[in-house]
Amino acid sequence: MRNFIILILLLINSLAYGQINPGFETNSVVDCRNCCLETTHPFGEGKVHGWQASHGTPQINKSNASCLGAEADVNLGTQAAYLSFSSTNKEGIFQEMTIKKDESFSFAVFVKGGNAKVVLKLANGLVNENPAISVNGSGNPNIPNPTSQQLLIEHTITGSSWQRVIVDEIIASADYSQIWIYALDGDVFVDDFSFHKSCCEPNKVYQNITNPPSTYVNNYIVAGENVDTSQPTGKVVITANTEVIKFEAGQSIELRAGFETEVGAKFSAEIKDCGKKEFVISMTEVDAWVNSGSIEKACFKAFQGSACFGSGHYKYSWDNGYGVNRSRAGYPNFSANIDLNSPQWLFVTVIDTIKNDTLRKGIYIPATPFSGDFSIDLFNIITPNGDSINDLWFAIDSSRLNEDSFGYNAYDYKLWIYNRWGAELHYAAGTNKTKGFAFDEINWIEDYCNITSSGALFGILKLSNCSKSEEISFSITLVCGSTEPYNLNLDNSDSVDFNVIVFPNPSSFAFVVESAKVNIENIYLIDLKGKRLSVNKNQYSPNQVKVDLRNLASGNYIVEIHLSNASTVYKRILIE
Repeated sequence: MRNFIILILLLINSLAYGQINPGFETNSVVDCRNCCLETTHPFGEGKVHGWQASHGTPQINKSNASCLGAEADVNLGTQAAYLSFSSTNKEGIFQEMTIKKDESFSFAVFVKGGNAKVVLKLANGLVNENPAISVNGSGNPNIPNPTSQQLLIEHTITGSSWQRVIVDEIIASADYSQIWIYALDGDVFVDDFSFHKSCCEPNKVYQNITNPPSTYVNNYIVAGENVDTSQPTGKVVITANTEVIKFEAGQSIELRAGFETEVGAKFSAEIKDCGKKEFVISMTEVDAWVNSGSIEKACFKAFQGSACFGSGHYKYSWDNGYGVNRSRAGYPNFSANIDLNSPQWLFVTVIDTIKNDTLRKGIYIPATPFSGDFSIDLFNIITPNGDSINDLWFAIDSSRLNEDSFGYNAYDYKLWIYNRWGAELHYAAGTNKTKGFAFDEINWIEDYCNITSSGALFGILKLSNCSKSEEISFSITLVCGSTEPYNLNLDNSDSVDFNVIVFPNPSSFAFVVESAKVNIENIYLIDLKGKRLSVNKNQYSPNQVKVDLRNLASGNYIVEIHLSNASTVYKRILIE
């Protein structure tokens, strides 16, 4: 084996006039008519997305089809898109834009203003609500000094006509959230500002790997035995029995100690512009879009399309694979919000309008676990006697037992427990739109017999998911002081019917079961030992049955009521 080191080569950032490098996507901000008030772009690329203007920033509000226009097109407004047009006032900041350290970007802007200077910077910390540039007592401008900034360009404008200034392949020196545009030595009129992120990864580090993939990055590649303390130590080896492996980086390549190639291995390393590659497209998940009102973002997804290595002018369209439009109105490179209640496909088609190339890409979107009908089993008896049988109360979904996440198909619940007189004994609530709840997280765990007495309790469980919200009413029989286990412990939420009543209670000779909605099929009594007892019944009507108690001993019993809808309801009764 042999080791070798490639010396670091640097590319110098350049200022150019003309077409942006095709290695930069156009999905962040479009070139023309990109104010938030405008609807379309000449190439169908959409409007500015995810940007907010700062205090007093002017906007462009043209009504004609031309991108460039007169000075009157640059004016003040509350929905401003960008820029400063004077050396003595206005800020000119894009806000809330994520620019990551070491990523590469390209910037372009149309400007005019004889012999004045236009300044573009990346910045953090521009928060002053007053104009970003003000005039001091001597008539010279005071320029803020934000906490973090990076100069993109300071360019003197010659002549009075519009001209396009491009700053190509700038590498961010830090994370930034603002783009700052201002003028010096006069007034500058700014139109058609565009911002493009590199299609390539910013950098790559390899360690403890055999035959890494061919890698194309915008900035640098580092490979060696111990170059990243967060990874396991180990050599980077290129073997002889593999295809050609290429490292291409726009700024530098470092092959350090521990990088080795076998005799006969095919490997190359080259400082090369990442932008000269084949036309490709990608889809990236973004937050669901809220145009007005509100939506539950856990129930929707949206996607952003990106095109790279083409002409820079693209037309986007979205569909579900069956011809149904899924494009977002006014933002063609973004999909509409995708409802997650059912699984589906989403496709984006991108046309390079200059080269007439077309690419199509799809993604399968599974349904959210927070959808569908609720199937909840509710414990209906609590016997807190320490025998580990029915000592505690839970609501469970039996199809999701032992799941630490998504134990229910609900992302929100509210639980109320009341005694027989309507006094609240317990309230609990929870919301988790990321993982839901563990399978036993909806519960009531308390020293029951110290807060209430034996008898009937009542509850309401409200559940919400992406399909629906539902309130489930249920009853619980609390038995205090018993040492015998109960065999019954569950009610299915679908069968719980608050309109089934037992009266009188307590009773000495007989009681009546009445169902307001469903016919009664059969009735049993269960004693404290869990034994089912046959009883003498007299059915007055399909909805009303009288039960004779004269041959039964005094004590607490459970009434098991079978209904004609195949459900069962349990009630407690005291026989005196």
